[in-house]
Amino acid sequence: MSELHYACELWTPTVSLKALPDSYIWSQQLLGMINLGKTQQSFYKNNLPTTPLSGAVFAGAAGNGRHTTAEALAMSLALQHKDANILHLRLRGAFLDFEQPDTALKALASLRDAFRSADGMCLLLDEPQDCRHSRMLQSHLLMLRSAFRRECPTKPFYLIIVTDSVDSVLSGLLRELPLLACAAPTTDERRAWLSAQLRSGIKKITAEISMADLAAKTEGFSWYQLQQLRSYLQSQLFLNAQQQAEQQREDIAAAANAVTDKQIAAAVQKHRIHLIKTGDATPDLSQLEPLLHALKAQLPVQQSVVPYVQAIPVQAGAAAVPVTAAPVSGAAEIQESIGEEDPAFDKSSNLEQQEKHGNPDALDGDEFIFSLGDMLKLPDLSAVAAEQPET
Repeated sequence: MSELHYACELWTPTVSLKALPDSYIWSQQLLGMINLGKTQQSFYKNNLPTTPLSGAVFAGAAGNGRHTTAEALAMSLALQHKDANILHLRLRGAFLDFEQPDTALKALASLRDAFRSADGMCLLLDEPQDCRHSRMLQSHLLMLRSAFRRECPTKPFYLIIVTDSVDSVLSGLLRELPLLACAAPTTDERRAWLSAQLRSGIKKITAEISMADLAAKTEGFSWYQLQQLRSYLQSQLFLNAQQQAEQQREDIAAAANAVTDKQIAAAVQKHRIHLIKTGDATPDLSQLEPLLHALKAQLPVQQSVVPYVQAIPVQAGAAAVPVTAAPVSGAAEIQESIGEEDPAFDKSSNLEQQEKHGNPDALDGDEFIFSLGDMLKLPDLSAVAAEQPET
């Protein structure tokens, strides 16, 4: 194999779609698409026509399983070719962020040589929005993908894209690859996950804290942040038990009739395990609140919606008049106002003027110019034209 560009990273997937838990919602769907594409039975071919899966686009905020599912998909796709040497490459958008686009295109040029020398390729385009020439690179990658199909139709080429913004992916790629949104967990999903992690088995949180309340306080958390919260609470549980056991070190040693340091340490360890099992060292609300506050600081800042303000042109020299919103009328008032007419309104004269404006040929030249000037509110410039410039 020829030497790759330094922005191309070799990697090996370590997990398959079958190994992912149910919280990864796309794992079973992708596995079904792979199995459906490789089946040879005519019933499925005739009734469930589908093209073989050639990759996917995983979009969403970080921490919701985008990279994990992408890695699992890469491994499951490679498992279809057991005897083939599928080359796994990763292109990071940050590594391709060069000032000159020609430098970034060299990475794609090395992909062509690598594909020709391998039995197949699985390319992971990681966060393409980090590259300033992202759309140009994706366009070349789309053409390269088509060239691979023409040159080696039997050789597999899989393309997997991970991004936090769908807008950063070229529309041509979105038409050929399924778009899979990896969203943050809902309130019900957070409640079920937290209850399973913090209530079952050894208690990791005090029973005084409601799971419904905790699910509400973790609004906006990603799956990764929920795992962080669980890890921090487990660490706090261990520290609480350790501190309580160390405080009673002498009593433990005396109760166990321990005489050596090794026996005392064993007694302290036994008491620490007892505290964890009985739930006497579970974190309380005062220890949970700082953790929640720290994790909330990691959430993306919500962008405030800027109200739309319509600009009103003001003539030069005229004072700005404040505009106030008209009060909202009821249905009866609106209907009544529709039926009323201005007593000073001359309907026949107005209709005659509308016919003239609708048909410019019916107007004389001076009358037509006057009507345009009246509509456009042209200022009177006669006085300005009469002034002579100073010498």
